[in-house]
Amino acid sequence: MDGLSPQDYPWIWIGIGIIAMVLEFIVPGMFIFFVGFSMTVTGLLMLWLPLSTLFQFLIFSIVCIFSIIFGSAFIKKFFPSEVSEDRMIKDDFVNQIVAVTEDILLNQKGGRIHFRGTEWDAYSTTERIPSGEKVRILSRDNLTFIVERIHR
Repeated sequence: MDGLSPQDYPWIWIGIGIIAMVLEFIVPGMFIFFVGFSMTVTGLLMLWLPLSTLFQFLIFSIVCIFSIIFGSAFIKKFFPSEVSEDRMIKDDFVNQIVAVTEDILLNQKGGRIHFRGTEWDAYSTTERIPSGEKVRILSRDNLTFIVERIHR
């Protein structure tokens, strides 16, 4: 056995593509499936057309991009994601009084608060608040809380 010959290349593309598509059932997310599909298409084309290495990767890239764009839209159409909004979970932090652990900055991230046993990023829209002060949580922007100083 002298190694791989060019006649083996299509089967390598097809084999790895099928493995990637099967892996999708183990590691869901649909991205691996589209990559595997693109590899399989490239390998099947190579069975009928002699393709240089450059064209192999070019075909793979084009099929991969189109399959991700159009395939994900197709999948979302038949399997829409479920979105639920539980107001109790979403707003249970509003009006909570917490301690400032790092100075809260005015309209920029960088400050930190201690809330439910963990430190969180926070900022204020009204003033700079020094460490050690108490603040009230007004809202949340992703993983950053917007707070206001509690005046004593």
